[in-house]
Amino acid sequence: MTEKLSDEEIRAEIKESLDVDVAGVRSVCLTLGPYRNLTTWTAATLFLHPHVQVLNHAGNRILGQPEVDLLDDFSPAKLTRFLQYAVQLSGGGRRGDFGGSITHSHAFDEGHAMKEAFDEAGLPEVKEEIQSLFWKESLQINNQVRKRDLSLADLLAADARLRFLQPIRNPLDAAVSNIQTGHFKRLRGLRKVEEPSVNRVVRAILFELKWYADNRAQMPDRYFHFFEHSLSRDTLVQLAAFLEVEPDEKWLDLAESAMEIKPGYDHEPAVVDRYRKLVGESFAEHPELKAGLLAFVD
Repeated sequence: MTEKLSDEEIRAEIKESLDVDVAGVRSVCLTLGPYRNLTTWTAATLFLHPHVQVLNHAGNRILGQPEVDLLDDFSPAKLTRFLQYAVQLSGGGRRGDFGGSITHSHAFDEGHAMKEAFDEAGLPEVKEEIQSLFWKESLQINNQVRKRDLSLADLLAADARLRFLQPIRNPLDAAVSNIQTGHFKRLRGLRKVEEPSVNRVVRAILFELKWYADNRAQMPDRYFHFFEHSLSRDTLVQLAAFLEVEPDEKWLDLAESAMEIKPGYDHEPAVVDRYRKLVGESFAEHPELKAGLLAFVD
């Protein structure tokens, strides 16, 4: 199977999605931020909820298609068509950028706690009653919004269903992971860099988090973030409220059982010192985020 569909095949998929019922969807949440930043864990955890549907990646089949590209001439009608297509895509697909069901991601590989939790939940790939749609495409959304010079505040004002979520992993660990996987090339200013330093990737990651913080300041109730070091059952309850779904007790139990976060990396003292300085300079106007980011090293 080829990795990329033709425009004709994509248009056929979009046409088929016209019959998808999304009338019960209360919220559409897009992930923001860099890769290797707890986005897969977040998406997989939400997919354990009986009324949350998750689309993994698939941006290359959505962005650039006028009928469903919600960043192109945004409107409630466009968001609904995106929703229909996203739900359809979320029931199939494959791993990687091609995207589709989050069950194709590494979080659901055999032996992972998330796979065991999903098996225990006994949920279908497409939920019978969808109340919230979560799209995990993170950095591509950041880059496209800036490339198109869009206002997130304008998008949010146009439709009450839309909101944004920012998971926050230790940026030092996220930087190392981005270097190891090659995903750093998708970060601002690093596309043509072959072997970036950890400091340089950390700076690029903090740029994304600062961009999130500046946008959140305009409409804070439509944004949600959590820190890796503060994950708890209460975090999940707050996230459910943000998405306008019930904090289902079975979901909370399963999600807690799957809170499998990998241990962090060791970092040189000079790198940690540089990180403290960058956070202090960049987040002076966002004290809560500044404190949370510094807590990773203090």
